[in-house]
Amino acid sequence: VIENGTITSRGGQRGAGIGGGQLLSNGTVTINGGSVTAVGGESAAGVGGGQEGNGGIVTVNGGTVVAIGGPLGAGIGGGLDNNGGTIVINGGVVNATGGTFGAGIGGGDRGPSGTTITINDGTVTAIGGASSAGIGAGQSGDGGEIAIIGGTVIATGGTDSPGIATPALSPSTGNISIGLVGSEGPDVVASAGGPDHPGVRAISLSLRSGSISSQRIVASTVVESGGQLDIGLDGGTQFDLPTTNNGTLNLEGPLTIPAGRVFTNNGIVNGPARIEGTGSIVNNGSICAPFNDIAASPFVPPTGLTVTGNAYYLPLRPPGTTALISNRVYAPTFTQGCVGLPDFSTQFGVHVGWTAGVDGPF
Repeated sequence: VIENGTITSRGGQRGAGIGGGQLLSNGTVTINGGSVTAVGGESAAGVGGGQEGNGGIVTVNGGTVVAIGGPLGAGIGGGLDNNGGTIVINGGVVNATGGTFGAGIGGGDRGPSGTTITINDGTVTAIGGASSAGIGAGQSGDGGEIAIIGGTVIATGGTDSPGIATPALSPSTGNISIGLVGSEGPDVVASAGGPDHPGVRAISLSLRSGSISSQRIVASTVVESGGQLDIGLDGGTQFDLPTTNNGTLNLEGPLTIPAGRVFTNNGIVNGPARIEGTGSIVNNGSICAPFNDIAASPFVPPTGLTVTGNAYYLPLRPPGTTALISNRVYAPTFTQGCVGLPDFSTQFGVHVGWTAGVDGPF
């Protein structure tokens, strides 16, 4: 247990900076305060397991922690050929950098299943080594179970790897949850370590509250009922696997549904950013976000994007004219679809009002 003070520790050959030696699991490390710097030896974690050693239990409640994995080891978590153990961050400032082929926080190179990572609060920056996730798996490893409940989290993958979960050289594994329904939730930024790679890659992603910025997400994604999320803050988000919204999504950047993909909306999708792509939307809820940035007709889907369910074309003809005003509503009602009726209550000073007839009269 580290309560306070300034501590700098460097692991010997195949031993963690703070934690286990070769073939030895870490045991338990608790950091409540102070300034801690830990550098792992070859094939070992900065804080956690040595070579072939399990990461054990690492808890950070406060203080400032800098953890740097040795080659093949995680910054915080497992060494070569073992998982990251159980990692809980409840507060403090944590900067974790994986060694070559090791995650920033999570498993070392070839780490098997068994890693559990929970971030409840704090400011966390995690950078993966080559071919490794910022938070999750090292090269050829398993993504484990990841829950980010609160705090500010910036996760950046190593070369050609996601910020969170499993790198491209591993089968897609791991389950991720973000926030809790009814809470403020975390601010999460997940960036890939190279072009054409996702910021998040996992089997499943459960979104409940807070905000997530990731330009591509490769996971079966569900926004939980009652959940409220801001997405796309880094310039937009693309969902590469089936996605279901049962809560509220606020688009701070464009939402892209690529060809062959289905986005099912059972809740509410708000702007200000737009929805684009060439995939399909099954809309059982309400969409207030525009479908492109053409000011004259903001609710006209771009060519190739298919919307079924609550998708209505309701042209309006003002009194005394033959011109039609285009109205497209993607909700059960005008109000739920954030579309207002033009005010034609008077014409040349005479009260007219709206008529519910199929084609007038006005």
